[in-house]
Amino acid sequence: MREDAMNRRTMIVLLTAALATAACSDATGPPTEPTAVQEMAVPDGALHSLHWAGTEGPLEFTIEALPDDEGPSDGGDIVIAEAPAAGEARLDRYEVSFWAVKGRSRSVQINYRDDHGVRPFLRFDVPRYALLRHPDGSRIAWGEAVRITVKVDRTRIAAFFAPSGLAFSRWDRPWLRIWYGGADWDFNGDGVIDEQDQEIEQRRLRLWFQDEPGAPWYPLRAWHSLRGKWFAAPLDHFSGGQVSF
Repeated sequence: MREDAMNRRTMIVLLTAALATAACSDATGPPTEPTAVQEMAVPDGALHSLHWAGTEGPLEFTIEALPDDEGPSDGGDIVIAEAPAAGEARLDRYEVSFWAVKGRSRSVQINYRDDHGVRPFLRFDVPRYALLRHPDGSRIAWGEAVRITVKVDRTRIAAFFAPSGLAFSRWDRPWLRIWYGGADWDFNGDGVIDEQDQEIEQRRLRLWFQDEPGAPWYPLRAWHSLRGKWFAAPLDHFSGGQVSF
């Protein structure tokens, strides 16, 4: 009973914070119950993906471990799973892994550097009660640690998570936020940035999720901040997410 009450309180706090953040950031579209809209499946490769805008050099990414509810993090639980070679800080060689622990909140943010400086790309928040089941269906015990890996796509505004099939509590879901401010603003690829691209951003752009590599993509019910240039949604389970239309 005590754990159920804490679960409910945690969910209320998270939803209230999300609503407040969205209201201050010109957000539209609430993330409600089951996050994926199953009837709108799109085959892999059929979406119009957003691509990173060209820069004078390769994009460079940094990892930021954010303080959790037990105190500040020293970053010791974060490792670079596939560090880029010298002079080759490219997205297709960039992965980060961290340990999520049932009973402790954990937040990780991936930033990128382009011609305009350092800007956020992805933030993943794992509340203390979020971890539910391993991909094999076995229940995750209190205090058990699960290694989570995030791989950033080299060309698209997309990221892929592992282990695929990791399931989260419906009462205390983790939150994924992806910023698309670093995208090429010629969304439809016609060579000009005009009102058609603005219409795409305002009405057609969505956050999509994929259950496993090669599977169809489903749109998520997500907050969309036009001012902040981000999408945010709670997740039920893993594999990949991208901003597309």
